[in-house]
Amino acid sequence: MVESYSFFINFREGEVKKTKNLRLLTIISMTLFLSVTYASSSSMFDAMPKSINTTEMRIVCADERKFNIVAAIQHELYEDDVEFDDVDGIHVQTEDGWWLLRASNTEPLLSARAESQTEVGLKIILEQMKSYLEPFGIKLPL
Repeated sequence: MVESYSFFINFREGEVKKTKNLRLLTIISMTLFLSVTYASSSSMFDAMPKSINTTEMRIVCADERKFNIVAAIQHELYEDDVEFDDVDGIHVQTEDGWWLLRASNTEPLLSARAESQTEVGLKIILEQMKSYLEPFGIKLPL
C-alpha cells in the first residue's frame, strides 16, 4: 500500500489518515469550484456580506481593576440573561452583530471591538456595551 496516493481508515488505531495528495486535490477542487462560481476574486468578495466594525478600542484601566471589571460585567450579563462566550473576556452575539471586551494580559487596559451589518446595528451594540461599562466609570473611546 502506498500511503502517498491513498486515503484510508486505520480501524485498529482509530484514526483517519489523509495523504498530502488528497489535501492537494481538495485545494485544487475548491479553487476550480470558486473559479467556475465566480468570474473573479473581486466578484467573490463582492458576494460576501458587508460589515461595519470599530477599530480596536484601547481603554486605559488599572491592572488591579481590569480583570475584576470583566468578571463583574460577565456576572451582570448572566443576571440579565444575555448569552455570551467568556473565553478570554466577553463575546456577546446579538441579532444586530457582536461586541467583545477583554482585559489585556500585558498592558493596563481593556480592549473592545464591535461589528454589525448596519450603522444602526453598530450603534445599538455600542450602546449596549456602554451600558455595562458606565457603572465602572469607563467610557468608550469613539
